[in-house]
Amino acid sequence: MARVTVNILNTNEIRFLPRCVDAVLNQTYTDFECVVIDNASTDGSPEWVEQNRPAVRVIRNSKNEWYCGGHNIGIHKTDSELVMLLNSDVFIDPDFLERMVSVLDSNERIGGVQGKLWKITDSDYRLPPENERYIDTTGILITRSRRNFDRFQEQFDDGRFDVPGDVFGPDGSAPLYRRSMLEDIRIGQEYFDESFKIYRDVVDLSWRARSRGWVFRYVPEATGYHVRGFSPRKRKKQPLFFRRLSYRNRYLTVLKNDTFTSLFFHLPEFLGFEILMLGHVILREPALISGWWDLIKLLPDTLKKRQFIKRHRIVPARTITALFEKRAPALHHSANHQGSGKPVST
Repeated sequence: MARVTVNILNTNEIRFLPRCVDAVLNQTYTDFECVVIDNASTDGSPEWVEQNRPAVRVIRNSKNEWYCGGHNIGIHKTDSELVMLLNSDVFIDPDFLERMVSVLDSNERIGGVQGKLWKITDSDYRLPPENERYIDTTGILITRSRRNFDRFQEQFDDGRFDVPGDVFGPDGSAPLYRRSMLEDIRIGQEYFDESFKIYRDVVDLSWRARSRGWVFRYVPEATGYHVRGFSPRKRKKQPLFFRRLSYRNRYLTVLKNDTFTSLFFHLPEFLGFEILMLGHVILREPALISGWWDLIKLLPDTLKKRQFIKRHRIVPARTITALFEKRAPALHHSANHQGSGKPVST
């Protein structure tokens, strides 16, 4: 079995971090190191780790490096064969690592794996029983309109999602990656494109990896729980800064990884969504237009990265985009469910 580093990214998440760290330390798989990568937190969370969990290494960043920069630093400062990237608001079950590593060990071309995460709404909620479990993510999918979604998000878990198999890529909340894959797709010193900061970064990474012949697997036996901060239902409540990042990062992903030929085959779906999105932006969210200025500033660097990906591609682009779904998934329609159970009694 391969050695694993579990890199927990933390930015002022003291309300989540103790439960997240303890879930990692309680794993049945024993050949791992737990590292907390702290993005200049001011809430005492890195100090809590150092004082209460001395077996956990803390990497302190002097400023907020966001998801991409923080995890790039963590990957560079570790040397294990496998690297798990964990959000501090994810709590994994005891056999999570064991089951994920087993699948990665089965095929050297599997670049990463995705477990089944259920949704909860806060860190102090009890874990939901089987009849209250709703899916948070089983990996990412992309539609022909070049939108990405978490597979089966907010669907009631009635056993339909217990079939393992291929997935376009893991969600960013708890992926387990093979280091050799990360090194194979690295551009300069970046595994994740730091222009993205957060949002759609794992889509870009997975698309790039597939162009190099790597595949990804869904492991439903590996389970955990996620307090998701962003979802389609919560979009209107997100600060403009984050909505703008999500908006412009979709275009960065397409500019870097797509081809004119591949896009041509999906032109009706792509243009249909673009027309709808443009109308939405003009009428409902005009502040998002500032994201286009970001794109213009990032364009020279993005085109250089596009050329790098093109030169190193070994899988035809059409082979990858053939995996894209025709339609966007429907969210669960119940307005009442929380998928979370009730608060833990104190």
